[in-house]
Amino acid sequence: MQKYSLRFDGKGPAGPQEVTFAAESVQEALEVAKSYTIAGWAELYEDGVAMCRIQLMDDGGVWRVTSLNPRQ
Repeated sequence: MQKYSLRFDGKGPAGPQEVTFAAESVQEALEVAKSYTIAGWAELYEDGVAMCRIQLMDDGGVWRVTSLNPRQ
């Protein structure tokens, strides 16, 4: 199992938040990440290495997943 971290801005006075969890794969980590209430963008890290950014697009459950590479 790999260690993953999800970093995102919390709503209200909570400010930035980080959640850590274990998962077997990036795909499983993305499924776990989608279970959190995230306003705006969140960054997913695997063992401290940035993997991608995610954003909930609408109430229908559509997510956008993008690279952290600024050239893409």
